[in-house]
Amino acid sequence: AVATRLPELLKTALAAEASPADALRSSFAACEAEAAVGGEKSGACCCAAVVDATRRLTVAWLGDCRALVASRSGAIQRLTEDHAPDRERARIEAAGGFLVDDDGLC
Repeated sequence: AVATRLPELLKTALAAEASPADALRSSFAACEAEAAVGGEKSGACCCAAVVDATRRLTVAWLGDCRALVASRSGAIQRLTEDHAPDRERARIEAAGGFLVDDDGLC
């Protein structure tokens, strides 16, 4: 659902919102709300970026994604923070979720 709906929602939000950050927030929230109504319980990951008219880059991500930007000189800059179960367990469990690793429950 994220792969097909988020681009559509983001396109609509970019036309309606005051800023790329607001458009990203509202489109990610709308996608999450649609998934919840549809009974989706599995996780997803996604990274989206918007370059505005002033060439400012705004990035949003959900799930276990990493966004990087590379300059022509070869420099690499990390734009996102990796998710870590030890930092996010309380938030995930409070939302009714759980953590699973390759060996079973974390």
